[in-house]
Amino acid sequence: DGSEGVGAGHKCVFPFKYKGKTYNKCTTIGHDTFWCATKVDSGGNYDGKWGRCGCCNTETGACKFPFKYQNKEYHSCTFVDHHSKWCYTNEKKSQWGHCTCG
Repeated sequence: DGSEGVGAGHKCVFPFKYKGKTYNKCTTIGHDTFWCATKVDSGGNYDGKWGRCGCCNTETGACKFPFKYQNKEYHSCTFVDHHSKWCYTNEKKSQWGHCTCG
């Protein structure tokens, strides 16, 4: 489901087309967090309704949002200080993992 955004509370629609490319899973293209189309036109094109994907997981468990890292709060996976997107799975124990989605 798209959990936030102008299409929040509606199921993701796959595949969807955004700026000429077809997506079969959530993406970060054009946004700062994983998102999906929640409504498309008859051609499968994104029509402005979207939601934040709640599907962000890691090899060590589900992402826990929001989390704080170096005194900044994050509501989605980040590249800060890592070579790929990551999130905390247990902030108190400093457990984290590489984000996957889709």
